[in-house]
Amino acid sequence: ALAAFRKVHAMTPDNAEVLYQLGNVSDMLGDFPAAIKHLEILHAKVSTDPGILARLGAIHAAIGDEAKALHYYQESHRLYPSDMDVLRWLGTFYVKTGNWEKARELYQLACMIKPKDVKYRLLVATCLRKVGNVNDALAAYETIHKVYPDNVECLRHLCRLYGDLGRTKDVDECQVKLRKVEAEDGDGGVGGFANELAAMGVGDGAAGEGGSG
Repeated sequence: ALAAFRKVHAMTPDNAEVLYQLGNVSDMLGDFPAAIKHLEILHAKVSTDPGILARLGAIHAAIGDEAKALHYYQESHRLYPSDMDVLRWLGTFYVKTGNWEKARELYQLACMIKPKDVKYRLLVATCLRKVGNVNDALAAYETIHKVYPDNVECLRHLCRLYGDLGRTKDVDECQVKLRKVEAEDGDGGVGGFANELAAMGVGDGAAGEGGSG
């Protein structure tokens, strides 16, 4: 396939579809320099295509060039903010680098795109907590709890925050709910969320705290 596209490219060097296919096939074959070369030529011709930018971002991320990956992903996100793959990469990058406010903005957008995915609501609350905005973080977790009363991760954070604020009655009530849910449902899905944070390189710190008392 690559040889065929190269032959067509030699005859029609400005053909955008051929350039894309050359980049695509090179990427799949692991020839990242060739993939980048063809896609960058294509980007110069079609500068406002977010898909090309996202693909360049993904390739640069794959070869460990985080600076260029960030550049291309940011440009792709600017043109098409709803691409969840791009949004997730950027959110993870900002979490890893401690830019919690920027991460929060992205995860709030993710909440609008994926309103039924509690993970992004939890990530927004985590970002608020990480920057020390305890009241807004607490309000976020309380709102999540109303919609997802059996979410263990949310309950653990509520227990922790109530404890930090000295609200002992609320801590007691929260821990009763937490123990009940843990007894019925195990981790209630918290493992997946905790693992996602771990993959970001962030120890969230609440996984074992809320239910210990």
